[in-house]
Amino acid sequence: DAVKAAPDGGKVISMEILSTKMSLTGPMAMSFDSSADPAQDAGNPLAVLRGMVGSKITFTVKPNGEISSVQGTGDLVKKVTAGSPQSQGVDSMVDQFFNEGTLRQMGPFFQGPAAPVAPGASWPVSETFKMGEMGTVSINIKNTFTGMEMKDGLDCARIDYSGTLGMAMNMAKTGTPAGVSMTVKDGKVSGKHYLDIKNARLQESATTTVMKMDMTMPNPMGQDGSSMAMTMDMTMNQVTKLARVEKTK
Repeated sequence: DAVKAAPDGGKVISMEILSTKMSLTGPMAMSFDSSADPAQDAGNPLAVLRGMVGSKITFTVKPNGEISSVQGTGDLVKKVTAGSPQSQGVDSMVDQFFNEGTLRQMGPFFQGPAAPVAPGASWPVSETFKMGEMGTVSINIKNTFTGMEMKDGLDCARIDYSGTLGMAMNMAKTGTPAGVSMTVKDGKVSGKHYLDIKNARLQESATTTVMKMDMTMPNPMGQDGSSMAMTMDMTMNQVTKLARVEKTK
């Protein structure tokens, strides 16, 4: 079964990623939709996300909702990075975002409150994700339970959220040339989650991130080791849909 009882009274939940899509606006505008023809992937850096589709991840969740372990992240990273030479160092970057430690930290963002609440109730969630040598990502949001809605035939709790995003990344640690770094300040993140209450898991997530990114890199025209800086306004939209493994067989 996709949902089993754990020895401590929690649950072991196996899920499969059915689809994902993302769009970026700004100087680096691009988009990807896993439902589109794979023949359109050529030259699109976001096409690495196609490897997420079909990936299976198993979470062991404690009775209090805390994620104690995650299995399947290694295979997910291999699928995402396999045969994708378009982005130098993408394997290192993907591994930092999808390893077990990061997914365990992300748990509170996709969970309901510790106790039952009425529609309109809100609660804060804050976390700083350590991406190894790459740097950190900090998120501070407010979740609001808006009510129950049917999603894909399931009775789901809809949770709307909004808050801030900060990022300080040393891109040289991903295999890109030395001297490349990115900083995001005053980033804004918002969206909604649909939680399958019966099976205690995420059914669907949609997120919009608006950010101003400061990037420093070696000056390609300079011979003295100088660097150049640029600021980019970017908007990222991402939707991910999941399903219990048994429903996809």
